[in-house]
Amino acid sequence: MQKVRDLIDLPIIDIVSGRELGQVRDILFDRHFRFQGLLLEYCGWLRDGCYIPSDAVHSIGADCVFVRDADCILPYQRSTASFFPLSDGPSHLRGKPVLSSDGYQLGQLEDVYFLDQLGTITGYEVSDGFWADITEGRKIVQTNEFLRVGKDALVVSGTISCGLSESPFDPQQSIRDEDARINQ
Repeated sequence: MQKVRDLIDLPIIDIVSGRELGQVRDILFDRHFRFQGLLLEYCGWLRDGCYIPSDAVHSIGADCVFVRDADCILPYQRSTASFFPLSDGPSHLRGKPVLSSDGYQLGQLEDVYFLDQLGTITGYEVSDGFWADITEGRKIVQTNEFLRVGKDALVVSGTISCGLSESPFDPQQSIRDEDARINQ
């Protein structure tokens, strides 16, 4: 099981030619929180970037992402896209409240857990705030359905289970991650 944040900055390699096509900048989801693609670094002055659709991803490893061919890269315009990045841009999902369909706030979305096949989401890491992360740890929310993306919140329905994250929250790592994001 991996976290989406572990994919950020991984090189994207064309499996046929072995050529590096770029690096993962973010992950794109649709309104039903299904994986739709990988956002690459910025591609020119007038575009917000490029992305690789999910069906073009061959495999994801600890050290790189393989895609089926170099022609799979498409332009990404934030203003017209129906995708939601996890951390990048004004419509990002990280930090949005996660609410159960029966009226409980579960925390704010911090990360997404998935199996090696990126389309298989296994859980959502949520935070109750900085101090709760340090003293209690972050929670892992698992459900048998996808989250629904709303304007102001993410809604979980179906059977829900919550547990604590296996690894304690490291505030220093969070600061390093944020510094790296700002310096890009």
